[in-house]
This record gives sequence, structure tokens and C-alpha cells, in this order.
Amino acid sequence: MPQAEGLADRMVLSQDASCHIDWFPQGVREQVMPNWHHSYLHDTVLHALRQAGVSEQQIATMVIDNPCRYFSLGSN
Repeated sequence: MPQAEGLADRMVLSQDASCHIDWFPQGVREQVMPNWHHSYLHDTVLHALRQAGVSEQQIATMVIDNPCRYFSLGSN
């Protein structure tokens, strides 16, 4: 876990989901990948991290501060 290892400043939490996908027959994606939706990170992953004792500051570091730092590295 990030809090135990001191790695929150090196992690970026993200996910991949799409609004429309037509390469699965209708209903198959929901059966094969039921968690592939836009709110999975916020509804499931962050909840699990909080339950495991990860602080709000560590979560903010992983979802806000680190991505900002990563994407601004080339602009200096």
C-alpha cells in the first residue's frame, strides 16, 4: 500500500474507459468487464484505499499533484 511503502509521491492513479465501444456485441462488455466504466476509480478504488488507511492527502497526491507534475515536466 502507498502509505506503508511511502510511494504515494511516485504513483499516478488513472483508468481507461470509453463512452461508446462497438467492438463487443451488445451486453458482452458488461458481462466480461463489469467494472469498465468512468466512475470505477472514484467509486471503487479510492474507497478501497481509504478503507486500507490511505490518507486524503496521499490520495490527492496520487490523483492531482503527481499528474500535474508529470504533465508539466516538459513545459519548463
